[in-house]
Amino acid sequence: MKTTKFLFTFICLSMITALYAQEKKDCDKECKGVAFTFKNGFFYPQECRLRKIFDRCGSKGGYWPELALSYNFWKRMHVELSGSYFKRTGKILGSSERTEVSLPTLGLGLKYFFCGKECDCCCQGWCGRCSFFLGGGLRTFFYKEKNCSSYFLSCLKKTTVGGMINAGFRFRVYKGLFLDLFADYNFKTLKPSCFCRQKDSEKMSCKPSSFSCLKLGGLVAGIGLGYRF
Repeated sequence: MKTTKFLFTFICLSMITALYAQEKKDCDKECKGVAFTFKNGFFYPQECRLRKIFDRCGSKGGYWPELALSYNFWKRMHVELSGSYFKRTGKILGSSERTEVSLPTLGLGLKYFFCGKECDCCCQGWCGRCSFFLGGGLRTFFYKEKNCSSYFLSCLKKTTVGGMINAGFRFRVYKGLFLDLFADYNFKTLKPSCFCRQKDSEKMSCKPSSFSCLKLGGLVAGIGLGYRF
């Protein structure tokens, strides 16, 4: 009788262990995947001079579209490549002349999902309906000023590398479809830079934003729609 109970217990434990191992294997296989996300956000610049320039045309910030490609390479950790574009018109400080600022960016960083202790298989934030994520990395800024005035030169066009911090919530909608509520903070200070030249023997001036350090970062908040393959 004891031998029968021992065999029965051993068989049950073996079956449970095998099922758990298979489930864990399927989980790890499911976790490896690629996800695309299209984000719609609003950019609020950290630099007060930029806010004043934009505000003279009706708004202190502007629309920030971003496309992100992420891959889950280890447990709940993701590597993400993203590209965004910001463009806004305004008026030069101390003048009524029109100016245009564009700020495309390219980011590369890591993102980690927090799904709760009760979940072992939630690498994609698929634990229940909602998960919290936190991340950070590097962001390259392609800053450009374009001036439509005959008194100021379009003298600033520069590429520089800064940083970013990401945070938000991911909501599962249906199968691989999900929504992200996010708040990103970008940071980089652009050193004074001016490459003005004299044109047709007429002396021209640089823009006010070229005279001193310019903070390119700021807060971006919005909503994203994505799909996991």
